[in-house]
Formats: sequence, C-alpha cells, structure tokens
Amino acid sequence: MVEERPLEGQEKKPEEELSQIDQADLSQETGLREFPEETLCPSCGRFVGAYEKCPYCGAELKKRMSLIMWKKISVFGTLLGLGIMWFAAIHMNPQKVQIGEIQETYNNAQVTIQGVVISRRLDEESGSISLVIADKSGSIQARSFSALPKFKELGNIPEVGDIISTVGTIGVDAVYGTSLNLGLPHRLKILDSPEAEEVKISKLKPSYVNSKVIVSGMVKFPTRFGKLTITNGVTDVTVLLDERNLGEEIPEFATGDGVEVTGIVLSGMEGYTIIPATVEDIKTVEDVAVGIPRKKISEITMADLGELVEVEGKVVSFKAFKGGGGAVTITDGTGRIVIGPIFSSIFDKIPDSHKLKINGTLVNTKGAVDQFRGELQVQPGSAANITIIIPKKTK
Repeated sequence: MVEERPLEGQEKKPEEELSQIDQADLSQETGLREFPEETLCPSCGRFVGAYEKCPYCGAELKKRMSLIMWKKISVFGTLLGLGIMWFAAIHMNPQKVQIGEIQETYNNAQVTIQGVVISRRLDEESGSISLVIADKSGSIQARSFSALPKFKELGNIPEVGDIISTVGTIGVDAVYGTSLNLGLPHRLKILDSPEAEEVKISKLKPSYVNSKVIVSGMVKFPTRFGKLTITNGVTDVTVLLDERNLGEEIPEFATGDGVEVTGIVLSGMEGYTIIPATVEDIKTVEDVAVGIPRKKISEITMADLGELVEVEGKVVSFKAFKGGGGAVTITDGTGRIVIGPIFSSIFDKIPDSHKLKINGTLVNTKGAVDQFRGELQVQPGSAANITIIIPKKTK
C-alpha cells in the first residue's frame, strides 16, 4: 500500500489536534490586541464579541448594557426614520402640473392637479369612483377601483361642476391611455362650487366649455341610452343622464316638454353637451314653448330631417321586431310614413298598444323626422308621443 504523503511545505496534523488559532488563548497573549473584559467569555476566556452565548464552550453570557442600549437605539431610529418618511409622503405637496403637460415621462409620478369635474361615475357595488377633471390645457380621467367608501367617510365626493385639487399617481398605458390614480382620498380637496350662469341655447359658444350654465329648451328626443336632446327650435343640445352619476331616480320626459337643465358644458362632434350634477338640476318648466308643426305626410321631405313634426293617420301595416315592439306604417290619404322604431321599452308603455297591430287604427304621433335606408320615418322616442285615438261611439 502506498503511504499518502503531504504535499511539499505542508505537515500532516493529527485529526484530533486543534488548529493554532483554536489553541490560542488570546485573552492571555501579551503583545496581541487587548479586548474589553465584557467581550470575553468568563468561562473559557475567549473573545465572544456581541454573542449572548459563548460559541466555544456554550456558557451563557451576561448581556452587556451597551449592546442592549445600541439595539434599542437602532430599533427606535429605524422606526423614527420610517415615521418621518411616512409623514413626508403623506403631507408633502407634489409638483402641480397642467393636465396638457402630462406625457409618458410622468408615468408613476405623483403630481397635484387642479381643475373642474366635468364627469363623474360612482359604483356602489364595487366601491369604485371615476372622475374626469379638466383645466384650460386638457382633461384626464381620475379613478380608484375601491376608494369610494373612504371618500364617503371623509365626505369629499365632488359633484360635476366642482373645482377640486387632488394628489395622485400618473399611469400611462398603451391601451387605456393616461389616467390619475385616486389612491389618496384625503388629498382631494373641493375648492369651490361655482354658481351657474343662465345662457340661451343659441348663445352657447366655446368660451362656456367646462363652465356651469343653466339652459332651457323643449324636449326633442326623450331619454334613450342615457341621453336627452332638447332644442330651442333651431339648435339642439344633448343632456347626459347617466345613472352612475345621478342615481336611478332620473325623471322621464316626452317630446314637447319644457326642461331647464343646470350643468357643465362640453363640446364635441355633435355640438354642445350638458352634464348635470344631480337630478335636482333637471326641472320641468311650463314657459318653454317651441311649436311642433302638424303636417300632412305628403309635406314631409328629406329637407325636414331632424325637425319635429306631428302627424296623424291610420295604420296600414305593422312590422314586429324580434326583441319586442316594432314599426308602424300609417297613411293620412296624402301619403305613407313609418312611425318608429318603437322599441319594446316604448311599445309596452303605450296604452292599448296591441291596437297598433290592427289596420285602420287611428294614431297621432309627435317626433323627429329621420330616414332608414332611404325611407322617411318619424321617431317618437317615447310612449307619451304616441296616442291611439279611439273614435267616440255614436248613439
């Protein structure tokens, strides 16, 4: 058997032999670094530093007062530092920016924005709140998917038309665009709720955009898909009646009703839009009168598209829709015209609506002139705009 030899320059040590550093009693060596007595093990005399149990002999060591104090100071200092950082984060005033200045470089930045609320949507079930805030430079959607209960607790839920200041985090997304996270409800402040200015519909102009106004007009198209159209006979204005903003108690209107609306003015491709803050901002008034001309069917032409008319005639056909309701064709002896579409939500509210399916039934209708596939029609838009005339019985 070949004897295993140590490499040159190395000496073989017995397995039971301790290393020189382990054999050394540093506490007794002269000429070496001297250590404070409290850092040495009282049992074996070896250096143990901050240990509370000797790693060499296992002896329990008396806790050093200096170490205890330093530990407490370290913990207290850490907590104090975190507290200062939290206080600064909560109370600092991030940079105030104009909405139009926000770019991709602002992603995840915390900013202060001041502007007027031009739209609001609340979802009680999910606890989400969504606002559209505008200033002179542009607008931005500000939202939180769960903070509505906290806003309620603080009592600072803004209404459409309120001027607010809020702190939030900018988010830039390729799909959803730029938005502001309303994760700090306590940092939203309602600065002012301006008084509305009374303006005629015909006098609306770009300078009124994002301002609160009062307008009056006659209902041209009753509420459908959350929109009500009012007119002064020449100019039309759309009124947004969103349940997520106003709640479910939105009043119903029929063509010809006089309406006064208070709200914020927006401008779009289809003209001006008014967004009210509450249902109390939509009132029925008596002194708004826009004449609805009664016409013979033969007098209605493509030139009347969008105009309000009143027609009367007898049913000659009824076309049912798959989802309910339908369209009625009537004649007054001078021509024929379609009354519709009469969706099921309208059809079911018309008294004696089944008679619309019977030829010869006399019908009076008010509505706006429109066309479908080149065929003229009168759109009633509301059950109140369709009246089935029942002849009086003669003795």
